[in-house]
Amino acid sequence: MYILRASGATPGGAWSERSKGKNAIGTAITGRAPTTIHADQHYLAANHFLTCSAAPIVDHRGDVVGVLDVSGDRRNNHQYTMALVRMSALMIENQTFTASVDNAISLHLHARWEFIGTLMEGIACYQTRA
Repeated sequence: MYILRASGATPGGAWSERSKGKNAIGTAITGRAPTTIHADQHYLAANHFLTCSAAPIVDHRGDVVGVLDVSGDRRNNHQYTMALVRMSALMIENQTFTASVDNAISLHLHARWEFIGTLMEGIACYQTRA
């Protein structure tokens, strides 16, 4: 909770680059790509104590519908944080994709059965008539 107060984060707050300058959330939205912003790479000096990794969440139409961000003290920066954020965002995308199609049959594909239900699978949905 301390990090949220210190960084100025509030529920429903705007984190676009336009409103906060360079930050992981805003840059991930603008660039439509996973982004890490570390320490003094942040535009706001108040956020120089942070390291932030963010990945956009994209719907089946290709629209950015959200961003998943992990932020913490810059001294606790870990190489694997971005990988975890990216994997988690992809899992959210897969779940929202299959849930977004009404009256559909979902087909989960992979050459090896043990990879079904992972990020390595392919997903195809066939919408049946209502």
